[in-house]
This record gives sequence, C-alpha cells and structure tokens, in this order.
Amino acid sequence: MRKWLVLATWCCLVAIHGTARSAPWSPLEIDVWEPPFNTTHQRTQQQYTALTKAAKAWRLCVAIPHLKDAYWLAVNFALINEARRLGVALDIVEAGGYEHLDVQRQQVSGCMQQGYDALIIGAVSATGLNDLIVKSVAAGHPVIDLINGIDSPQITARVAADFYDLGSAVGRYIRAQAATGAKPVTVAWLPGPQGAGWVAAGDRGFRDSLKNVSVSIVDTRYGDTGFAAQGSLIKDILARHPDVDYIVGTAVTAEAAVQYLRKVKNKHTKVLAYYFGPAVNRGIRRGTIVAALYLRRPPVVAPLAIAGVVLGFVGRSKEPAAVTTANWAIVVGFLSLFGWVLLAVGAALFALPWALGAWGFAAFLG
Repeated sequence: MRKWLVLATWCCLVAIHGTARSAPWSPLEIDVWEPPFNTTHQRTQQQYTALTKAAKAWRLCVAIPHLKDAYWLAVNFALINEARRLGVALDIVEAGGYEHLDVQRQQVSGCMQQGYDALIIGAVSATGLNDLIVKSVAAGHPVIDLINGIDSPQITARVAADFYDLGSAVGRYIRAQAATGAKPVTVAWLPGPQGAGWVAAGDRGFRDSLKNVSVSIVDTRYGDTGFAAQGSLIKDILARHPDVDYIVGTAVTAEAAVQYLRKVKNKHTKVLAYYFGPAVNRGIRRGTIVAALYLRRPPVVAPLAIAGVVLGFVGRSKEPAAVTTANWAIVVGFLSLFGWVLLAVGAALFALPWALGAWGFAAFLG
C-alpha cells in the first residue's frame, strides 16, 4: 500500500496545475464502435478533436496493471501529460503485475472510498472488478475501460486498441509463410496473462486467422508480461519443442525470446510480436525479430480516456437525457510515428537506458 500512496501523491502533484493548450495529437482519426461495446467489430471511422480545457478540475483515479514495461510507462506518461493539459487532478495506482487482482481490487476500492469523480481502469482481469464497477456507477462515478478490456455492461466508456485485429494480423503473416512451404509450420503462442480481456481478444484473433491452414500451435502459454515470467515460459517451451518454427507473443515475449535463443544458439526459431515496443523495434533493426504489428499509438489511447471522462461530465450536465457522449466505445486507428516518439520521451524520463535507441522503424503486417 505504501508504494501506491507514494505514486498516487506524486502523480497528483504533477497533474493538478495545468494551463490550457491544444493537444499535439489532435485531431485524430478513430474507430467508433456502434452500437457501443458490440462484440462483432461493427465500427465507423470518425474524427476526434481534443478538448482545450476541462470545465472543472475533476478528480480522477486511474488504476493500471503495472509499470514494468515500456508500454505502460508510455501510458502513464501520457495520462499525466493530458491531465496537466486539461487541468484535471489525477492519481495513478499500479497493481504490480497481472497476477495481483487482489491488489487492484484494494486500489479501486480505495479510489471509491476517497470520492473521486471518475475511475479509469486498465484492468488485470476482464471480470474481476465487476462488482466494484457496479457500485461505482451506482454511486454516480463513471468507469472508463482503458485499453485492457472489461467485460461488464456497467462501464461508461471504453478507449482501447482492438487486440483481436492485432492477433489476427500476426496470424495472417504466419499463414502467408505457411503457404510458401512444403511442410506444416509450428508455432509457440504466448498471448499474455490469462484472464485479461486484451489477451482473450488477441488469442481469438490469432486462432481465427489460422483456421484451415497448415499451421500447428504446438504450445500455448499464458503469463505476466514481466521479462522474467516470459523468459521462464520460453525456456520451458524450447526444452519441449527445440525445433519450433515461430515464437509469437507480446512485445516482452519477443524481447525475452531473442535473448534466450541467442543464449542457446538457436538460429532456427523465428520471433514475432503482435504489438510493438522499443525492444521490438531494436530487434527488427538487428534482424533478431522478424516482424511486429505497429501498435495503435498507446500514448494517444491514454489521453483519450481522460478526454472521455471529461466529455461524459459535459454531456450529462448539458444534455441530461443524452447517453451518446458518455457511452463511447473507441478504438484508435493505425496512425503515424508520433506516438512512439512520445513513448521514447516517456521511457527516458523513467530512466530506461534501453529506450534511448533509434525510433521510427516498424514492420507492418497486411
């Protein structure tokens, strides 16, 4: 609990005092899911224009899974930056990993007890917070699903990337490679921590793309996206399947796989990631990672969550009967390289030496 309180206080101090200025990432092309939260990927592309300033210094509490990798460090940086720009107060708590649902539940409960105007949650479990979400919404405090996916009809809005699409895209790449070979392709698949909404979505997309094709998923492993956890899974997989053709998984999976394959002098197994990160960028440049899907600008997804909360308040105050403003389901579309420049800045601010390499290169998958 001490780590939570220190982090929350620091974030609040840097976020409360802001001056009105335009968002450098706005306007922005986004996918809006209509009807909201549908499971059949029905969506239309629209242009989103950021607010210049919040109407009030709303108090927002953000719960995220961890700060162990560049992805969530970038999201953390973007949340603070956007809160400062809008002039809202922001506290951030992190659970320490996807295995700590109990910690995140305590943190979300603490946010509710302190009377924040709204909650923004990057959930470690798709359903593990549902009872708390019901209570928060019933008390008049909106809940925004940030990135990871919450399976609850009570959420007010969702701002995320579509991990189904990401899993499907990397699967289609492997499908294309299998079509050129004479023998079946073998794959070890590490989609991330079991129970997380984004992992379930990525897994469905990956498997759906590989139906009726000569590709065999010989091993599937779920685990936290920490480097040590992924490294342990890869070591066990390669002990069982030393000749597997591809290791496919998260950005951290790819980073850990490259290191272990080098250690055991395995030059056969290829590595793919179904989203992008600084270590993946480095691996692609060096030829140790075949390809990765250039993810949908994560530092932009986080500011949209803040803006979504503020617009929800505005919508209810001006149009009490309207639900369209509050009930969003947004997916950020494929965009320019700006987001990963911001990621580099955010990572550098958190003293990550490995984030100071070259940026801007990505392998796009059809």
